Amino acid sequence: MLILLILCSLVVPSHTATELLQNADFEQDISGHWHCNGCTVTKSSTHYHGNYSAMVTHRFKEEILNMLPSCIAEKVLKKKANWAGLQQTLSVTGGKTYVYRGYIKVLNTLSGHMYHTMDLMARMSVNGHNKFTLMSRMLYLRKDLGWVEIGGDITIPDGTSSIVIYPQISEPDINYLLDDMSFQELPVDNNFKNEAKSRIEKIRKSDIHISLQNPHSLDTSNMEIEKKTYCIATEYILIKYQNFIYNNFEYAVIKNKLKWRLIEWTRWYVESFLNSRIKVRGHCMFWDVNGHSPAWLDGLSKTDMLSEMHKRVNDTINHTRGTLVHWDVNNENLHGDYFEKHLGNPDITAKMFHWMHAAEPNPYKAQAVGLKAAGVPISGIGIQGHFHSSDFDINIVKAGIPIWITEMSVSDHDDHKKAETIENLLTLYFSHPSVHGVLFWGFWDGDIGHNVNALATGANVTPNAAGLRYQQLRQSWTSNFRQSLAHARDGLSFRGFHGEYELKVKKNGHVIETKTFSLGPNGNNVTINLQGS
Repeated sequence: MLILLILCSLVVPSHTATELLQNADFEQDISGHWHCNGCTVTKSSTHYHGNYSAMVTHRFKEEILNMLPSCIAEKVLKKKANWAGLQQTLSVTGGKTYVYRGYIKVLNTLSGHMYHTMDLMARMSVNGHNKFTLMSRMLYLRKDLGWVEIGGDITIPDGTSSIVIYPQISEPDINYLLDDMSFQELPVDNNFKNEAKSRIEKIRKSDIHISLQNPHSLDTSNMEIEKKTYCIATEYILIKYQNFIYNNFEYAVIKNKLKWRLIEWTRWYVESFLNSRIKVRGHCMFWDVNGHSPAWLDGLSKTDMLSEMHKRVNDTINHTRGTLVHWDVNNENLHGDYFEKHLGNPDITAKMFHWMHAAEPNPYKAQAVGLKAAGVPISGIGIQGHFHSSDFDINIVKAGIPIWITEMSVSDHDDHKKAETIENLLTLYFSHPSVHGVLFWGFWDGDIGHNVNALATGANVTPNAAGLRYQQLRQSWTSNFRQSLAHARDGLSFRGFHGEYELKVKKNGHVIETKTFSLGPNGNNVTINLQGS
């Protein structure tokens, strides 16, 4: 069973663009280009890269208040000067996308706090007015974590003349180091689809060699090779809905039925998929956002809550052991910290993974790296993959580590724009060797959270333009072969997409031999023995 850590955003690397920050690694005099707004900055020999880093201290100095009108000073006090930090003003171009990246090391954790939150903020001057944008949020910052990567991407509105990006930490007494900072324009790859198709041909297909032993008269024989699809045999699913799944998908996730607050204590849902040979994911064991756990947990002591969490894992795994290929252990814990706060334990997610691994051992980048370094048994990374519009730059979607897109959706009232976006995303995902799977978070407007995400509509589950595009794309990534054996005594060779296949040899229209086989990255040599046929 694969154990997944579910995250909510993709890390976007950029390696070829020009660096726009001056003295980005703080090896030169910091005061030359950087400005510490409401704080003090000095060089530190503790570094992530090079020889020096920037140390930010005395955030929100008392003398600043004395320079402000009383009404403004009061507002500043209420906000605790979280804006106080190191920044550099940069010129940008409207319509372009830029990537910000760097490393932070928190030097102290305040008493009464398990960890601290950093917001990466952008202040843009747009047509003469300031516009503030939250680029990313990092929970769980604390001293013992050492250097942590921060960053985000931003598309610049038209009319923007400059941008300032700065970290915000609410507690002014938190000091930290910054190093190896970067701000670059994201290169636009207008040929990405052709390049992706070339990668797909290389990494998603392999050679099949068919050898025939003891062939008899093959003049009227032919061979058919088809990738396998599986039927969903369930009584409660609308037949049209059932057939859409049967014809279009190979994995299923039961969206809510295994969540703690909503669980139904039968195996009916899981077994109905397994009986039809559809692989099933478990979603999710825990959910770290407030309001998504049983309400009765809130009033429990720490000891009782831990006991209930252990019971949740053991009872659920006893219920599903051996049936699920993946488990999402702690959902949305990059922006949720329900269990951390209630238990007073910033490392509770690591414990969850150990519990899961002990119960069934076969099965956000910085957090995943930290957990792996601590020996936590993570088998893969999950990215939800919700796109709230078709209007975004495909170049910002990158992946560099083994990953599943676990909740893909594209929201757009225009099904044709949605179709184009889905094709671009799936082509990019399928072309990347690190992406191991993609699951849509619903597809039918009769059973989906937002109708604008639907691929099929109405009582007949009729595919819309986006659904038709998905079907066409899936068909183009499916290998089926028909070949006469009249001149094939020396065997046949094909190149097909990876997956499960069924081979049938027919003579005079009757099946005389059947064989199933798998095709993976190393290809396959398949031998058909026609002895006695």
